[in-house]
Amino acid sequence: MRASRYVHQGQRITASMLRTLYDTGPGGLIIAQDTTAPFTLTHSRDLDLRCPDQVIIYGHGDLLHELACGENENVWAQLASEATDSARPERDLSYSRSLGAPLLDLREHMCTRGMDLTQRPFYWTEEGAYQVEDIYAVRGESALTVGASCARGPGDALQVQTRLFDRGRPVNVHPARTVRAQNAANVAEEISVQVKSYVNRHRA
Repeated sequence: MRASRYVHQGQRITASMLRTLYDTGPGGLIIAQDTTAPFTLTHSRDLDLRCPDQVIIYGHGDLLHELACGENENVWAQLASEATDSARPERDLSYSRSLGAPLLDLREHMCTRGMDLTQRPFYWTEEGAYQVEDIYAVRGESALTVGASCARGPGDALQVQTRLFDRGRPVNVHPARTVRAQNAANVAEEISVQVKSYVNRHRA
């Protein structure tokens, strides 16, 4: 039985949405505009990534991971039901706000440099600190993703550790950075340069 948070009309993921998400490709996302709004399908590039009220519920990367576990004739309906039941928009909104503006700034600058959020963020707390793992698809390089583990630091700062994955295999781990609103663009540019350097070395 679904929890009461799904009494809101349309606040569910359907098999049809998942099929469209699959066709959308990397960067495709299912979101809620707030914790009670219907779930809708969009693309990371079409989001206002600095808006704190938009909650990412599910992404193209999540779908590919689930489909890799096996398919059957009921897989789309089954995955839609599981994704709906695992959504926690109220909690995720609260965690996102607790991580503050630098997280939203970093997401926006990553997008402008060709890296699109493609999975639902994974939030947790450790020793009282809020943390999130974001996964970005590298535009034009379907095999590459960037993982960004962000932990709330002193004041409004984030400590961000990034990793580059090639077909799901970690190939680079980059030094942790302190991210604030005023340097989020520089950090995103550094990550972009490192990704391009890897592409130039291994895709030539």
